[in-house]
Amino acid sequence: MTTQFAFVTYGGVEKQTPADRSQVRSHCMKGRNKREGSRRSDREARRAAKQVASMNVDTAAVSTITGRSSSATAQRENASISTMIQRRVNQKSESLDERPWVRPPQAPRGFAFGEAVDQFANAVGQMSESLIRQFVTFNRITEASYPLVQIVVDFNDDRDLGSIWPSFDKSFLHTILFSNSAVNDWAQNLPLAKSSQFHLGRALTLLNKKLATGAAHLDDTTIYTVMLLAIVSSTSGDYDASNIHMAGLQRLVEMRGGHGHLRGDPVTQFKLECLDLMWCLIAGGAPRFLKGPVSWDPAFTRPSQSVDVKLSLALFEASMDPRLIIAFQDLQHLTELINVHADSNMRLSVSEFQPVIGSIQTRLLYLKDLLIDTPGEWLCLGLLAFLTTMFRVPGRQVAYEHLADRLRRACRSLAVSVSASQSTSAPTSTNSGLRLVLRWLAIVCSSTVCSSRERWLRELWDSIAEPNLLWVETRTELRRVMWIWRIHDERGQRSFAALTLPR
Repeated sequence: MTTQFAFVTYGGVEKQTPADRSQVRSHCMKGRNKREGSRRSDREARRAAKQVASMNVDTAAVSTITGRSSSATAQRENASISTMIQRRVNQKSESLDERPWVRPPQAPRGFAFGEAVDQFANAVGQMSESLIRQFVTFNRITEASYPLVQIVVDFNDDRDLGSIWPSFDKSFLHTILFSNSAVNDWAQNLPLAKSSQFHLGRALTLLNKKLATGAAHLDDTTIYTVMLLAIVSSTSGDYDASNIHMAGLQRLVEMRGGHGHLRGDPVTQFKLECLDLMWCLIAGGAPRFLKGPVSWDPAFTRPSQSVDVKLSLALFEASMDPRLIIAFQDLQHLTELINVHADSNMRLSVSEFQPVIGSIQTRLLYLKDLLIDTPGEWLCLGLLAFLTTMFRVPGRQVAYEHLADRLRRACRSLAVSVSASQSTSAPTSTNSGLRLVLRWLAIVCSSTVCSSRERWLRELWDSIAEPNLLWVETRTELRRVMWIWRIHDERGQRSFAALTLPR
């Protein structure tokens, strides 16, 4: 918002007149004596909405997206954002390393603040530099959301802020402001604040206008906008909104050429598939991007000397579905490939990573509902829990309700059968490889979708844990199964400590 000045006459030694003092007082109080919901506030909000509603995109074929908006004015809401963000940046509940998105960001050097940026900044009541800092904060949130991409996978995505800013539309920018505000709300364990609701309302209003006017499916930011809205609604437990957003995303991608289009944009493909996996495991929905045709051929044709093939034999002896064992071997191979690159500070090519991870996720989601009440159900669910670590929501522990419920049902009976086998010669008691995979399952579950305090998980751990087990030994065992140390070590160690606490 630009600074405005008021001028009064100065007559040398004479004091200011009452009229001069009234003018100064009126100028200083401008914008400070407004009341939410008043006619003047609503009038100014409508005026601001008209200023930001200039766009030329959309599809009549895509469903209209609904949501709640706030009646607060843009000036009051953005003042609230600044206050909340500053207060939360100063919180000491988490270290800066754990919350990289709260470090005060700086606008990129040499970035030219164009007229479009200035106009939008004025419309939402912010300085252009402040708006750019919000976007840099959003970039940090995005980086924290996909840890694997930042660590080892090279997506050849060298688009920078200066080159992609001109393609932004106002619905996407409001979605960025909404996402930033929502992450800060979550980090403080608070419901969505009025500032978050304000930007959500603006984003939905502008997006619906965009979808109703022309060719929004041709604009990449439309997909990004709906994707962000789907992530936040899924994380917040608003499944009705999530379902609408996911259907809209599916339609947008279909209008762009379906999976053929996604293969040419591996960054978007990876993020859509992460979202699809999250949606399926939170609400039990059917996959929209991770679906057939399904191939059961191994993704890796050459055996890896570093992958423990004895574990596959142990699973086969336990009457596991051969298709599940192939998926297990592929994920083993892929995680070991990731570790080799991470150990050498090298980047894994997207052409090696994306087709394999997509194929594994598709196969496991397909098997998830075929293996109910079979010996391999718990392993399939455990592999899906392991894959949830590919995507995170900063400031929020995602509640994978559907997956957690399925794991509880499958593993309660598993814990009972393992305990019963202790006094017999049942396969579980004699199959050391299977017991190793079960220990891996317990730690993966307790560090991703379940609490280590849950009774069934403690009972399972007690029945399979070796006496006086140390974390160093356990970490080596976990890597024999599958383990990406750069992502999983910290959480895994905490889960191990919780499971091994004296009862």
